[in-house]
Amino acid sequence: DHPGSAEQFTIATVANISLFPNPTVDGQVTLMWKEAQEGKKEMTLRDVQGRVVWKEKVVIEGNVMELDWKALDTGIYLLEVDGETMRVIKG
Repeated sequence: DHPGSAEQFTIATVANISLFPNPTVDGQVTLMWKEAQEGKKEMTLRDVQGRVVWKEKVVIEGNVMELDWKALDTGIYLLEVDGETMRVIKG
């Protein structure tokens, strides 16, 4: 964050994972784990009706992952990863 920046967003955090910016305007989000991760993870993004709108098995090395959800409609979504669920808003 830059001093004097007018950009305001919150960070969704559960257990060992943070997601930001939230809300995301352009669909670009960053997932950050407290500790380095290795191996495959399955991620599922659902809309508020519970429909799966994005699902992917990803290989993670390190503790940061960039995701691109530009194609998603504006709305509220639920990201499931590592047995946790985070609310994500695309504005």
